[in-house]
Amino acid sequence: MRSPKQAESLEIDDAGGRFSIDAASGVVDQDSRLFGYRNFLVCDGSTVPANPGVNPSLTITAMSEHAMSQVPPKGTATPG
Repeated sequence: MRSPKQAESLEIDDAGGRFSIDAASGVVDQDSRLFGYRNFLVCDGSTVPANPGVNPSLTITAMSEHAMSQVPPKGTATPG
């Protein structure tokens, strides 16, 4: 069994991960980039900020499209 301190560092549930401005209070930034990794985008249901109570497939698609719009076209410079 995990101690409360260990459980706080692990966030896996159907309500999803958290968007944040920094790694201390969230998992990904507003562009779905995983904190601590330059080119790691999280584009699945784990970033849905709450359980919508219905099939979230359109929400996941829209969030994924937003994340992918931040990726520069092939052959151009990578931001940051």
